[in-house]
Amino acid sequence: MRDIRRGELSAEELIAAVKNRLERIGNQQEVLAAVFRRIEPFGGRRRGRPARRALEGVIADSVAVLQGDLDHIGTAVDLPSTETIVTADETELQQIFINLLRNSICWLREVPKEDRKISVSISRDDDGLHILFADSGPGVAEDIRDRIFDLYFSTAENGVGLGLSIAGEIAEDYYNGKLEVLDSGPLPGANFLVTLRRRV
Repeated sequence: MRDIRRGELSAEELIAAVKNRLERIGNQQEVLAAVFRRIEPFGGRRRGRPARRALEGVIADSVAVLQGDLDHIGTAVDLPSTETIVTADETELQQIFINLLRNSICWLREVPKEDRKISVSISRDDDGLHILFADSGPGVAEDIRDRIFDLYFSTAENGVGLGLSIAGEIAEDYYNGKLEVLDSGPLPGANFLVTLRRRV
């Protein structure tokens, strides 16, 4: 793939690439604004209107928000090929997914570039809707598993300890669900399971 930063694209290709990136930014403006509102202590929270949509599309949009970071560290995301229709607040769900993806991006920098992978899968059973986010990073150390969802707890350099806490809070408070880290999964790193039981 030719690199836009090295001037390897023609003028037409460069314009098309910039246009595509700007469209992505425009489409995700409300999502990013919602993330900032949620971490702002006095920003309040405005709920969106639940809409009927394929969950896989919501996940793909979340990936698009962070596509630049994923490209920068050389990581592709294996997305589900299923079609799971839900009626939910898309902005809330994207806040969960973006925070999980940001966590993976942070820790994947710790492993060789050729080993960096993220996988997302969806399943449904009597207990609810399950979204599994897995990566090939260093994983979660056993001695901190009980603390990673605590507000302001972080072992990442320059981490503020908000992302996983926010994701878990949304799953629990608004979807009667939970966010948990699994002992194992499809990839050898961190494997986070989001369970949603309400409004889906």
